[in-house]
Amino acid sequence: MASPNLGTLFSALSVLIVSVWTISIVNGTRLDALDAQRVLARHLDEETRILPTEVADDLVLGDFGALEQTLNQKLTRTELAAVRYRDAAGTRLDLQEADEGNHGVPYWFIRLTGLQPISGQANAIIGGRHYGTFTITLTPIEEVTRLWQRLLERIRTLGMTLTVLMLGIWLVLRSSLKPLAQFDVALQQLAKGNLDTRLKPAGSPELRRAMKTFNFMTQSLASARQALLAESERTRVTLASIGDGVIAIDAQGRVEYMNPMAESLTGWQLNEVIGLQGEEVFHLIDENTRAAIDWPLLQVLQEKRPLRLASNTLLITRFGKSFPVEDSAAPIFDRDGHSVIGAVLVFHDQSDTRAQLNRLREREAQLSAVINTSPIGILVISPLGDIQRANRAACQALGWEESELPSIFALTHPDDLPASLQHYSALGNNQASTVTLEKRYQRRNRDYFWSETVLTPLTDDNGKQYAMLVMLEDITHRREANEQLKLAASVFHHARKASC
Repeated sequence: MASPNLGTLFSALSVLIVSVWTISIVNGTRLDALDAQRVLARHLDEETRILPTEVADDLVLGDFGALEQTLNQKLTRTELAAVRYRDAAGTRLDLQEADEGNHGVPYWFIRLTGLQPISGQANAIIGGRHYGTFTITLTPIEEVTRLWQRLLERIRTLGMTLTVLMLGIWLVLRSSLKPLAQFDVALQQLAKGNLDTRLKPAGSPELRRAMKTFNFMTQSLASARQALLAESERTRVTLASIGDGVIAIDAQGRVEYMNPMAESLTGWQLNEVIGLQGEEVFHLIDENTRAAIDWPLLQVLQEKRPLRLASNTLLITRFGKSFPVEDSAAPIFDRDGHSVIGAVLVFHDQSDTRAQLNRLREREAQLSAVINTSPIGILVISPLGDIQRANRAACQALGWEESELPSIFALTHPDDLPASLQHYSALGNNQASTVTLEKRYQRRNRDYFWSETVLTPLTDDNGKQYAMLVMLEDITHRREANEQLKLAASVFHHARKASC
């Protein structure tokens, strides 16, 4: 930006003032012309009313010579430009004022006012008899001349005022030039990013206030930049410290940022990928089909909503290595929350998680195999008594398919239910760790069998019970054998007693 130039400022201001002055004069002249048009119309109305009265005697007597003389006198004394008379007998009088020119008024000014001659008719009715019709034309030249004289007076007055005003403006601008030049230099320094620039207030009170405001603004900007740098550094350190990879792109899909973890996982360095399209850096394929997966952040930019990748996604690194990843992507909105200005992707390596899940699945499969091959019936029931899982031995003992089993309470013999509920309650309140009891269960065919049942609560890491493990073994035959042994012992005892 060049330093302020007194001549340039003065010329621009002069053009502006003259333009405003010219517009005001033109608008004032047009308003005066409208008033003049109304005055001319009022005069025409008066002439159409008065003329028939003034020439009434001449018309009644039929003295058209006297009529013509009277009309000529009016043409010389008034604004009348022309008078035409017609009667029923065919008498015609056409009188017109001699053309005296524009009275020194420029033609362009006449066009500016827009004033034109106007005409009107007056019927001469005397004593109820119609003596003819007058057509009267008034010229606006007198009104135009009056407007022209008013314009010249305005120009003289405003010209003197403008001269004094411009002289004053010249002096003010001249005295204010030096502080403005200093202000201009300071603004150039600010534009270059020098926030240490300060001004010594000088010049007019307004300029002093502006300089003080400038100093306050630069101080605020410097403080804000320092705070922003500190916040940016905290953000950088935070992103560098987290264990997930972070990639940020702009609204065109170009990479703007990668944290160190993202560099490690992708094999790319931040200085190598700035400005590259995201799909060139973060290449994804389907784990099952090995087909390429669309760059998720582009979908986020288009749909303006968060997105998660499918669980079967592999990341191909810069060096061709692949490993499973889990990630989420979200759009970045502007301060108003309306426009998307970019997107961010957060991802991490799922290799260890996948390995742990696979080991858990293997253990679960092994445990399921052990449970299903166990000769002892095993049930897992909820705190409400619903059967969540049952092995093959339990299903065979009860006569139900696993998916069809009713609650444990519905399977319990009514006589054994109170004791069972008491044991369940004791285990639920941590009053016992394991309970063994003998009880009867009802098969699907409504037969009952005796079972030795072991109840063990299942708890989470916080000690809260979430289920009950029930192991049951059919002891019906064992109880029957015991009853037979008791019966045989009783018979033997009575027989021996009788023989004695």
